[in-house]
Amino acid sequence: MQTKIRFFSVTFDFHGHELISRVKAASQRAPENIVLADLDETRVSASLYLFHPRKISIARRDADGEVTWESVETLDRVAVKIHMSKKNAVISAVNSPRSSKFIDSLMSELCLGGRYFYESMEIDENLIKKHVSKFDAARLVSAKVRDFAVYEGAVGRFEVTSKNGLMDEIAPFLRGKFYRVDSLTYELTHKFSSFLITYSSSGSIKINDTHMDMILPSFEKLI
Repeated sequence: MQTKIRFFSVTFDFHGHELISRVKAASQRAPENIVLADLDETRVSASLYLFHPRKISIARRDADGEVTWESVETLDRVAVKIHMSKKNAVISAVNSPRSSKFIDSLMSELCLGGRYFYESMEIDENLIKKHVSKFDAARLVSAKVRDFAVYEGAVGRFEVTSKNGLMDEIAPFLRGKFYRVDSLTYELTHKFSSFLITYSSSGSIKINDTHMDMILPSFEKLI
């Protein structure tokens, strides 16, 4: 089973060295919303569980067979890590909801009315190549690209997959041309184990559950 981890770049109006103390204070102030799992003061990072309310629609059928819909509130439990990188703070969330409102919930507790800004972290080809080079062998097996010129005034997008591996240029007609990468999937081999990892330019990676402890720390060190 694959796990999706989303990454966000965050800036806020307090100094980065205050992060640990603010996370501690937030967990004590709102223990029903924030539960600490781990703190590392030397690396200025914190792992926690964030409980975020969300409304969902459910259907009820009465004795006559008539269906009615109603809105009920549920709780999402999101595993979150926040740490300071070279440039700013990075939040990573495991299998998070599509909406990013859970980040607003966390940052409002940390900033206490102060200003903050976050956006999906860009994962570019340079970062991807640095990461896959950390493993014994890497083979590009699938790619989604877009915005390459087909002819004047027209651009295209496509996905290409090969279990035998793709060329570095992805496809011959892309060589030397401008295009944007949506996602790249690599088959990695490391210490007699093979597994897949998908990098999305919009700020997420998908990895196999059994290899997450091997892959995730090496990726986080690069961002």
